[in-house]
Amino acid sequence: MNFRYNAKACSVSLGIVFENNDNKIIRLVDSLLNMNIGVLDQIIAIDNCSDNLETLNYFKKINGISLMLIRNAMKMPLPYNRNQVFRQCHSDIVVFVDSDVEFIEPDFFEKTLEIMMHAETDIVCPIILSPNGHVQSFGLKKMFKLPYIFKFNYSLVDQQVDMIHGACFIVRKRLFEQIGGFDEFMKPYNFDEMDFAIRAKMNGFKIRAFTELRIRHYGGATTSRFSSPARAHLFIRHALRSIRRNYHGIRRVMIAFAFCSLALVRTLVDIDEYLGHFVILRSILWQITDDNAELLYIEDREHALKSHLCKGEIK
Repeated sequence: MNFRYNAKACSVSLGIVFENNDNKIIRLVDSLLNMNIGVLDQIIAIDNCSDNLETLNYFKKINGISLMLIRNAMKMPLPYNRNQVFRQCHSDIVVFVDSDVEFIEPDFFEKTLEIMMHAETDIVCPIILSPNGHVQSFGLKKMFKLPYIFKFNYSLVDQQVDMIHGACFIVRKRLFEQIGGFDEFMKPYNFDEMDFAIRAKMNGFKIRAFTELRIRHYGGATTSRFSSPARAHLFIRHALRSIRRNYHGIRRVMIAFAFCSLALVRTLVDIDEYLGHFVILRSILWQITDDNAELLYIEDREHALKSHLCKGEIK
């Protein structure tokens, strides 16, 4: 690896958020038990108010590093929980993973530390593999150099990319401190990690994909809860919110117009599936009520921050 950054001491934490997926947590923890986790400074596991109160205890099988175990008293959106990981983390680097992944490389965290100590990057994308070993994603690249228009990157070459895949990504904590965390109003899911990556790039931070890092992603648990029109609506409305918050004036109008035009073309390609759902119109109208609804959410958020059923650290 040919890196330009000078090496400096740093530490790594792992952040995991889960909800009602016991078998996936067992698989994830079992994969951690087969790894070299000595370089990990901390594991932060957040149970988003699962039905099974005992799932969180499965992490206690991991010995030798600090465990921060948190159980939410009420269900909160994924961006909120990711921000909680940032707030509780006392490391320089955070590895975010979904609960439906499996570590397949024993030295994943050692490689992560090596890359983040020496590479000229602030966010890292690993190769995301499907259960059959095929590449799902290697970061995302812009199409036509347009913001908010992108495609999965399948070229297995270390390179700069524009977006991240939510299943696994690695971030320097200073990004949270400098650009703010994930947009907690992008709920119930979709686009929060992409908005985070967009703001990171706008503020001069770099995102790179590295072939040295691989992780297996089983996927489908979240998306399967929503129909295709519902997923499209969430994606478009959150993308428009991101455009509205990150751009101003004529540039905002032009980017929103380009994005909606391409989204319209995409829905017309599968018109039988999207006919009658008015996903773009609903997404635009949602922006009108966005600010008032955000004030109500902030009240829920403050209540959640004060009412964790359990929060403890195990050495």
